[in-house]
Amino acid sequence: MHFMQQTLQLRKVRDLGEKISDSFLFLKRNFKELLSTYFVFVVPFIILAVVVSIFFAGRLYSAVVSKAYDFQISDIFGFEFLVILLCLVMAYASYNTAIYSYFSLYDEQKGVKPTMQQVGQLYFKNVFRVLGYNIAVGFILILIAIIPYLIVMFIPLLGFLGQMLLSILFNAIMATMTNMYIKEGVGISGATSRLFDLFRDKWWHVIGFNLVNYLIYYVFAGVLVFIGIMIFMVASLNMTTNPFAENSVLTTGKISVYAIAIGVLFLIMQLFELIVLSGAAINYYSLCEEKDGTAIEEMIDAIGENTDKYGGVEEQY
Repeated sequence: MHFMQQTLQLRKVRDLGEKISDSFLFLKRNFKELLSTYFVFVVPFIILAVVVSIFFAGRLYSAVVSKAYDFQISDIFGFEFLVILLCLVMAYASYNTAIYSYFSLYDEQKGVKPTMQQVGQLYFKNVFRVLGYNIAVGFILILIAIIPYLIVMFIPLLGFLGQMLLSILFNAIMATMTNMYIKEGVGISGATSRLFDLFRDKWWHVIGFNLVNYLIYYVFAGVLVFIGIMIFMVASLNMTTNPFAENSVLTTGKISVYAIAIGVLFLIMQLFELIVLSGAAINYYSLCEEKDGTAIEEMIDAIGENTDKYGGVEEQY
């Protein structure tokens, strides 16, 4: 049974409540497409990381057993560790690039859902650029924030609030600039200038929205992850047995199970990040419309023209 519903316009001036509700509305109407995007462009990196983690954990366990108390920290760092790290970094960059590519195409096509092929073309055009820019910007932000962080971290309540504020700002800046790299095709310099233009007189609004956005994410993801962690901890009680004992119950098979369990928990947490990513994109396009007014200009220009792409019928699902 088909029912009619209006296309969700991304470029629209919204208050805080509208941003939250439209984030969930967009996620609801595009969930299958966003989920497919996640599985195609992100999950392969996580699977590879889990597989390598199994061999990595097995090698570490063998090193501990064979070297006993002569185990060296340097045994941790090797080819497997590098591959796992690269996979996780690529998973993060791929996630942001793929989802924000979907949003960019959705906006460009005036609400028509992009195909996976279209998302792929924009994704491969931007993924390594986004990765490089995010590493550079992240490093710069850490250098800027390190002194304020060190000042407040030892003050109980102020330290907690300060760390939370810095974390929210960091994520808001990174998400907004990533949208700019993909949608506006700018580099770090152009994105920085545009960022201050969008955030001017809006800093506390941005902080408040992102705080609510992350609280919603932690509420949704926290319950399932907590249950998973409890199950994992109960199943991991055998890990506390002495690995040097002859009757140790820790085996390579159990190490593999634990590595897979951690990978599944990571997948769940990343999947729920669709809430955060959708909210960040809605916030970005809302700020753009508030500053640029492009959607209003298009509506004025379209007066008297037939721009109905559905032939008089609203988009159907």
